[in-house]
Amino acid sequence: MILVLSSAAAFAQTKVQNKFLGLEMGQPYKAIFECPELMETASNNYNWSPLKDVPARCIQIPSVSFGGRYWNYMEYSFSPSGIFYKFRVYSDYDSPKDAEPRYTSLMSDLDLKYLGKSGITREEDDSFNPKSGDSERSVTYRDGQGMECRLVLEYSQSTNNGMTYFLMLYYIDTKLEAAAKAEFVKEL
Repeated sequence: MILVLSSAAAFAQTKVQNKFLGLEMGQPYKAIFECPELMETASNNYNWSPLKDVPARCIQIPSVSFGGRYWNYMEYSFSPSGIFYKFRVYSDYDSPKDAEPRYTSLMSDLDLKYLGKSGITREEDDSFNPKSGDSERSVTYRDGQGMECRLVLEYSQSTNNGMTYFLMLYYIDTKLEAAAKAEFVKEL
C-alpha cells in the first residue's frame, strides 16, 4: 500500500537537507578537501583519505555516526564529471527483529523533521513481506525542488551471497542524479 501525504505548515523547513558534513549537493569532488568535518571524519577517525588528483565516483567511509546513529558505511556519490549528487548511509542486520525497530525509529525522526512542512511531500510503501516476494519497505520525502530523502528497509543478497536486511538512508538531488546518469550513458 502506498500513501502520499502533503504538508501545509506556514513557518517551517521547506526543503530536504542537501549538505552533509560540510559538502553540499552540486559541489565538485575537490570541494571535499575544503570540508573540515568531512575530512576529519574520513581521515582522522578512520585512517582514510581520498585522492586529491583523482576524482572518485563513490567515496565510502566505514563505521560512522550520522544523525545520532551508528552506520556501517557512509557514501558520497559523484558524477563522471565529479559533481556530488547522492549521499547514503547504511547498515545490515541478520534479522527483521533487529532491523525493523531501527527503521521505525528513523522514520519517526524523519517525520519530525519533514512531515507537515510546507512544500514537502511524504510517500510511504509499507508493504514488507520477504516471504511473499515484497522485499522492500520505504518512506520518501520530496521537496518539489529536486531533493529527496528516502529511508529503505530491504531484504536482499549481501556480498557473501547470504540474505541480509539492509537499512539505508538516501539523500538524492534527483536533477543532478539525472544529469549523472546521462554522463554515465555517454561513457558507454
